[in-house]
Amino acid sequence: PHEDHGLSALGAKLVGLAQDLGIVLDLAHASPRTLKDVLTLARRPLLVSHTACAALRPHRRNLTDVQIRDVAAAGGVVGISVYPGFVAPDGKGGTLAHVADHIQHALAVGGSDAVAIGTDLDGITRLPEGFSGVQDFPMIQRELERRGMSAETIERIAWKNAARVLRAALGREETDSGRG
Repeated sequence: PHEDHGLSALGAKLVGLAQDLGIVLDLAHASPRTLKDVLTLARRPLLVSHTACAALRPHRRNLTDVQIRDVAAAGGVVGISVYPGFVAPDGKGGTLAHVADHIQHALAVGGSDAVAIGTDLDGITRLPEGFSGVQDFPMIQRELERRGMSAETIERIAWKNAARVLRAALGREETDSGRG
């Protein structure tokens, strides 16, 4: 295992520069200390674009409840991956029900403004049972509807939360209509 040194002095400067330039910070591959360091420095919301919940599936790439709350408190968004290695209890198989379990857990921990779908489709070799790509996103929506999730919350998860972070990175204010 590698030591977790967090951000260097140069890294801290680059966080500020990236945000000044309108670059969205994605901490999906950040170590726990780096995540904490960036959250301390960030002036605009950020993403953890593809992860899941360590409370449901302990994995070094999944976020703890504390980390989810910290990202949410900073106005950021946690994108729940569809990768079976992150969402299935045994790290194998994997179903859309497992993905929905992680979405619901992240919502319970971070709130409805802090969760998105963050598949990592270009970086994974296995998909949940019955899911073959972007054309199957409505299947996730249907599973969330089946569980009683409101249309408004599903819309936030599907695109509004991520769009808010992108607008914030560009320094554009969000309007009630969802257009910046």
